Amino acid sequence: MRRLFPIALATAVVLASLGAVLVNGRSSTPAISVASASQTASSEIDARRAAMMQRIEDARRTGQLRGIGYMALLGEQQSLLVAQRRAEAQGMSPEAVRQLNDDLDRASAHLDRQLQGQ
Repeated sequence: MRRLFPIALATAVVLASLGAVLVNGRSSTPAISVASASQTASSEIDARRAAMMQRIEDARRTGQLRGIGYMALLGEQQSLLVAQRRAEAQGMSPEAVRQLNDDLDRASAHLDRQLQGQ
């Protein structure tokens, strides 16, 4: 029993330094998991925006998009980037991730309409 106390104390110190919290004798690391979830969400949003930009540029190169339609889509992408950076600066809450994904869905539908000539 004597050895367990120093080990338990050392474990608690290490977990505390990582931002962990002991709840009912079990550790959880909310600081790490929240940061990781935020980075994952940001990476997924970056990937969606990059794929959309690729579609926009491909359509411009093939002549499907020109002029005002092309510029409108670029402006929309710029607005999405600004909104994403703002959300990241504020900690990328789950609500912000949902809003960004909704905005990306609308932008994707807008791109689809532009490519169909509507």
